Amino acid sequence: MRKIVFLAILILIPGILVLSLALYEREQPPGWQPVLEGYFAHQREQTGEILTIQAVTGAGKPWDFTKEVDSAIDRLPSADYGAGSFQQVLTYPPIEVWCILLKANQPGVSGPSAYQLVFAARHRDLYNAGWVVHPASMSPFSDEVSQTLTKIGCSLDILQIAPPSALTMSR
Repeated sequence: MRKIVFLAILILIPGILVLSLALYEREQPPGWQPVLEGYFAHQREQTGEILTIQAVTGAGKPWDFTKEVDSAIDRLPSADYGAGSFQQVLTYPPIEVWCILLKANQPGVSGPSAYQLVFAARHRDLYNAGWVVHPASMSPFSDEVSQTLTKIGCSLDILQIAPPSALTMSR
């Protein structure tokens, strides 16, 4: 009987610890959120635009987000926004990628909203790991962006989320 109680305790304690850690992690915001909020503040300071998230989906194939794919959709790599000095030398492919559709509004300006697509990517090298926001300098409605979303496995149906008449782009 003592052995059964002892074995039950040995199984229950690690099980409770794993369950509590899983619940704790579930309550945490995504790791890219603080860097994206910094990007929002940076954009607001530079352009006066207020950005809001319209849709988010994880990339099923982040290993296909190569340097060539990034430079094909982002003709302004200096616009990448990351955490501190980690941004200077990025290793590809990132270990995690999130596709995020943003809506940009200018305070006090009426008219159609502009949309922007950014990729939040977690890059890692031998010593560092960190999140970097890669804004697509092309319209989220372009064929190149659509091909990139398909290639990296992002199931973000932009035309379902944003009205087709909103073909303007934020930048």
